[in-house]
Order: sequence, then C-alpha cells, then structure tokens
Amino acid sequence: MKKRTSFGSKEHRQDQRRPVAIAGSLDGVRVDLIDISMSGLGARTVALGEAPGLELQEGQEAQLTFTDPENQRVTLAVTIRRVDHEAGAFGATFTGLSDQDFDTIEKLMFPRRADV
Repeated sequence: MKKRTSFGSKEHRQDQRRPVAIAGSLDGVRVDLIDISMSGLGARTVALGEAPGLELQEGQEAQLTFTDPENQRVTLAVTIRRVDHEAGAFGATFTGLSDQDFDTIEKLMFPRRADV
C-alpha cells in the first residue's frame, strides 16, 4: 500500500511532492507556496476569509505568479482543488502547462537535474 503524507485532513495527491518556500501571488493576492508536485501545489496565505480579493472556491481557475530559481517571473494557470479556510491553506492543480512551464516545475522538483 502506498504511504501518503497529508495536506490538511484529506490527501488526494499521488505525485511525489517537494517542500518549498516560495513567495508568489494568486490572482494578484500574496500567497506562500509550501509544497509542489508535477501536477499541483499546496499554498498558504492569511486566513482566506481575511485576505482581500481572495475568496477561493473549489473548481475556481486562477493565475499563480512567482519567481523561479533563475529569477524569471513565471505565471501558471491553476485550478483550486481544496480550500481549508481555518488553516488559510489551499491546494491547486496546474492546467494547460506549456513545455517551458513543465521544465520550470521540474527544476523546482528536482533542483540537481537543473544543474546538469
């Protein structure tokens, strides 16, 4: 049986995840990425009900923007999959990734490969 780590009380991601500490924004509102996988991410912000302009709903599409390890600004389309208002956390999946977007995520997941 496959062991899973948890994100909030329900864990549905099957891809390997990597902890990260990346400041970014979701539709222009500050968020902190806390983990990333090849298919999605976990992030936190101030309690979601208190973050101006950030009222997340499961199924909502949004734009995630952050600076990658090469100091390039990256914007990715995501779909919100899980919202924990009490913890001020959410999970999202990437949508419509280009080859370049996929390469960026791969560099975040596997930083040593990026150096080769």
